[in-house]
Amino acid sequence: MDTTEKMAAAMTVERILVGAAAIAAPGPLLTTFGAPAELNNPALRYTTRLFGIRNVALGLQVWGARNDPDRLRELAGQNAAVELTDMVAGSALLVGETPLRGPAVAVMATSISVATGFLVLRKLAGRG
Repeated sequence: MDTTEKMAAAMTVERILVGAAAIAAPGPLLTTFGAPAELNNPALRYTTRLFGIRNVALGLQVWGARNDPDRLRELAGQNAAVELTDMVAGSALLVGETPLRGPAVAVMATSISVATGFLVLRKLAGRG
């Protein structure tokens, strides 16, 4: 397995594990990200599950493209864009007083690191 395949596998694992956790246990995941107990309600858990489904689908796409450098490069760029969009959405929660400030910061921090991982993968796939 070369470096690009290893990186694709690592990013796939990240996507699928986080997504599976969001689907299977949205309440504990929300708590882990710092959501206050009073906001851990059915609507937020449903939204968290949708996030999980998105992550699993994105991860499976990356895995399926791991041996196709052109498709992998495209998907890595799209995944980075998704993460950066999540970061922008999270930044909206930093304005004013909100109980979701802590979770927003956590999401933004993870979005930066995951986006960076996908940008590295994009660069690696472009060398193929």
